[in-house]
Amino acid sequence: MGKLDYAKFHATLWQHWLKEGDKTAGRQFDDNYVKWKLLQKERPDDRASRDHVLRKVFRQGVLTLPYTMREIEKGDESLIPFVSELTASTSRREARTGRGLPANANREDCLSWWGANRDRWTILSAKE
Repeated sequence: MGKLDYAKFHATLWQHWLKEGDKTAGRQFDDNYVKWKLLQKERPDDRASRDHVLRKVFRQGVLTLPYTMREIEKGDESLIPFVSELTASTSRREARTGRGLPANANREDCLSWWGANRDRWTILSAKE
């Protein structure tokens, strides 16, 4: 078979992961988001189950931001605290620059923040 060129192999592997990983993230977000909304409607007193499903939604971290923002754009303001949580500053420098969404943000703040910061928080797929 010969020797593989490491740089080419590495680039191909990451392009595949970005393309397929994004599809998987979207599919898993949609599946769990639907379950979460259904639980809200059918079992409003069962907060533990709703929280468990919502944690599954956000288990993938920032990969879920585009899908979360899509739902916020449609009007689901209940997801805003999770955007704040996902984008919370992890270092003192980031905390000073305020790059994450503030914890007290409303829908308009969230959408404005996303418009200004989308490129920083979106992982580009191989086809872009």
